[in-house]
Amino acid sequence: MKDAVISSYLEDLGPLKSAIGNSVLVTASQIALEGRLGPSDLKDQVIATISWQATQMQRVGQLLEHLAQQRLVTDLVDVEIAKQALADHGEHIVEPLVERFMEGDKLRCLENPPAKGHVGVHFDEANSWLVNILAYNWLMYPHDFDLDRVVKEVLRFLA
Repeated sequence: MKDAVISSYLEDLGPLKSAIGNSVLVTASQIALEGRLGPSDLKDQVIATISWQATQMQRVGQLLEHLAQQRLVTDLVDVEIAKQALADHGEHIVEPLVERFMEGDKLRCLENPPAKGHVGVHFDEANSWLVNILAYNWLMYPHDFDLDRVVKEVLRFLA
């Protein structure tokens, strides 16, 4: 059963297996499947980390829905649409937003799983999704987007 979960994760990644952000967990997954090296509970750690990553994506999805219900964001567009719209606005939209969340590592909870029982990875997909959607809303609806209120609500939700 554990092998099936890990194999399914690797299959689901497809060509993204070679992405630098996935390399640690992919390598740990392959080592766990081969049963060589690593701690005796490596399969459990890999599965816990896969589950943790999925949970972070769910949390961000729920957070974005919550922000929309609170009318703090207007549009929950696909992240690729947001990235395209933001392509020329990194300096005056994306960077200030990221800086607000970087103060005090406010979004660290979305990036690093607990040390105990997990593979030591850095996961930035959930964080990136959140930042891109928020930045998109700031760009498209500058008069409606209240960064201070959004930051407070994000922190309250993730606490």
